[in-house]
Amino acid sequence: MSRLGDNVMPSVKRIYKEDDVGDIIKDKLERRGIGQVKCRINLANSRFTEIWCERYSCTPPLTQPEIDLLIKNESQLYAVEIKYFTPTRGNKRFNYSYYKGIDQAIAYLRFGFDHVALWHIFNDNVPRDQFRDWGWRAWNFLRELRLPIDFTYFILNEESNSISVILTNSPKDMTLLPDLEEGPPVLAWRYPNPYKNVEEGKKIRCIIETLLDDLK
Repeated sequence: MSRLGDNVMPSVKRIYKEDDVGDIIKDKLERRGIGQVKCRINLANSRFTEIWCERYSCTPPLTQPEIDLLIKNESQLYAVEIKYFTPTRGNKRFNYSYYKGIDQAIAYLRFGFDHVALWHIFNDNVPRDQFRDWGWRAWNFLRELRLPIDFTYFILNEESNSISVILTNSPKDMTLLPDLEEGPPVLAWRYPNPYKNVEEGKKIRCIIETLLDDLK
């Protein structure tokens, strides 16, 4: 048994990053059996351009940005942009923009997915008033502009890895649903992607489906 003063390394609390949060979400969704789930898809590191040049005579499109979460359920393809909000070191509050990730989510539309979502994940040390205000503003902004992007915000407890969904019915609603793995489904896709019907979107999606089994 070690004694105080022995050469024992103290335990260091792990600092979660967005990649860690993406892995947690992937694991929970897979356990729900919602379909094939993949994280951090970078088409630039795949055979995308090679296949494009074989099939089409036009210049290959840019394969940006990296896709945080890709879900295949039967014939449907979904993409989710994940943003993780943590308090600034030494401060309970954070200085992220409430609109963080909207640009990447809009860019996902070009890939021809059936639906695209933006998920804001808040560390549970974030003050509830700021968490609610940031989440509500992002949701309301997307809805007022009628952008075809689904939006949900969550609280992550890093000790238990539980991710609780927040209802977005009103700016005062702080109702916490059960953990993402156990509670009611949150993948209620409401806003179809119009770009999936555009010729470029159809071509990009077709190649993604071809590459899907090889994508990490």
